[in-house]
Amino acid sequence: MYIDSRGFEIFGHFVNWYGVIIAFGMALGVVLAYNLAKKKGVSTDNIIDLALICIPSAIIGARLYYCIFYEHDYTFWEFFKIWEGGLAIYGGVIGGAIGVIIYCLIKKINFFKLADCIVPALILGQAIGRWGNFTNKEAYGSLITDPSLQWFPFGVLIPSNNFTDVATDAVLNFYGYIPDSAWFMATFFYESMWNFLVLGALLFIFFKTNVRGLTTCGYFVLYGLGRLWIEGLRMDSLYFLGLRVSQWLSLLLILVFLGLAIYLIVRAKKNNEPIFNFKQKAIAGINDNANALKNIDANNLQQVPQGTTESDLKIENTSNESTILNDDNQLKKTENENKEEFKPDNKKQAELEQIKVEEENKINQQNKNEIINKNSNKTIKEVKAKTSKTKINKQN
Repeated sequence: MYIDSRGFEIFGHFVNWYGVIIAFGMALGVVLAYNLAKKKGVSTDNIIDLALICIPSAIIGARLYYCIFYEHDYTFWEFFKIWEGGLAIYGGVIGGAIGVIIYCLIKKINFFKLADCIVPALILGQAIGRWGNFTNKEAYGSLITDPSLQWFPFGVLIPSNNFTDVATDAVLNFYGYIPDSAWFMATFFYESMWNFLVLGALLFIFFKTNVRGLTTCGYFVLYGLGRLWIEGLRMDSLYFLGLRVSQWLSLLLILVFLGLAIYLIVRAKKNNEPIFNFKQKAIAGINDNANALKNIDANNLQQVPQGTTESDLKIENTSNESTILNDDNQLKKTENENKEEFKPDNKKQAELEQIKVEEENKINQQNKNEIINKNSNKTIKEVKAKTSKTKINKQN
């Protein structure tokens, strides 16, 4: 399966799919970083400024890194032909990090405050950008000689004109000649999928932890682990003094940022700072409920007249509960009687009957309230009459 690396033509010039995919990944990364910054209360202006600074510095770093370690003497103009491929991810990370550091020094902003918002966007861009390697037929792994494994996405079919020197030697040793194409491990696909998994882990760390810098450490550790493994499968790696540069760099970054993550967690514990925020949110919710109940109790106590004793409150509560129960029973009885009489023949009639039932219930409720008021007034009059009669008897 081949895909022409030339995407489409504009004004007589072909726009390569490689550049389109890289640009698309960068655009999505900026959108993600913008939204993450809003979640953390970071000024979104900083993200826009960093995009304008770090994207160019990352491209320069990626190209410079590749040209330094790739065994080819690039001319000045060849250095700028990035649409032909030849961008090293680690060089881009280093170039972008330098841009962030310079920006933070000028603006006097904590580095990790911005970096924690950027690294999830960075890994998203890397996950998407790896598919540019697919269109350019590069960043592939070892030769696949087993026909049962020659399928995508486990493997990728590479034409002979895209063979590296190492790939050419492997093909010659196995086939005895150079075929038009051969199957190699699709390491670009492995890394893309790994990066999407890392993105999920970084978003979890970003939203569920309070320790500043932990998301940045997670990026370098998790991406480094994947790159350390996948780089060993590739046949177009960059070498330095006979060793794979990316593997050594991955190992170094894993050790440094794993140690830094441990330090940040230990420091937070010593300062009694919560590591995870979901426990904190749960406790805050419980405290809010408790405070709400206290406010309700305080409001109820304010409405109690002075001089009221606890026994008076108990008697009043018991009386009120009894009255409410009797009223509810009467209402339920009335509603049940109305429901028994309510047997609609069709939907329209059912709606009319329902309205009738509701009106009857309202009338019953009004009648009941009038009866209660009359009984209350009657009771008060009787009490007053008895009191006045008692006074008269005493006077006599």
